[in-house]
Amino acid sequence: VGAFALLIVRFRPRRAGDHAHAFQLLLNGDSVASPMLQVRGVCAAPRLALPDGGAVFAPPTAVGATSSVVVPVANGSRVPASFRVHVPASAAAAVSVAPSCGVVRGNEIQPVRVTFCPRNQGHAAFRLACDVMGGGALAFAALGSAADRLNGYVPMRSFEARDLMSATSGAAAGAAAAGA
Repeated sequence: VGAFALLIVRFRPRRAGDHAHAFQLLLNGDSVASPMLQVRGVCAAPRLALPDGGAVFAPPTAVGATSSVVVPVANGSRVPASFRVHVPASAAAAVSVAPSCGVVRGNEIQPVRVTFCPRNQGHAAFRLACDVMGGGALAFAALGSAADRLNGYVPMRSFEARDLMSATSGAAAGAAAAGA
């Protein structure tokens, strides 16, 4: 009398949504006196989003100088979402991201700073992949222009950021930007 037992149920759904399951708790091997238990759970998938479709435009930057843009990574779901941004080797000398990984709590925004430090004159375009733990992925399109001095800056010709987003590598993305 007065004794109790703690029952732990692990909830690991494979898809988002409402889940319910019933099972019988067998007590002392007697299935007649054993209660039926109802277990319910709700699984929500993280929904991270980037403004402007993920396009990040760095201001005109002199070779050797740096410029930064703060990108708000928004989580539109109720559950926390972990993310990790991957800078390709072809972009590592010119682009950095801080923090490159983190957690965005439900219905909150995490600022991520993308820094552009050009080594050469001309236009630069890079595709930065962002993995979202718990499902999904995002992509940043980092775009910038550099001149040996800012009064010699030549504006980037217009092109759609979606052209860069569909490019599979930094080299292809750079060609997309240069050919626009």
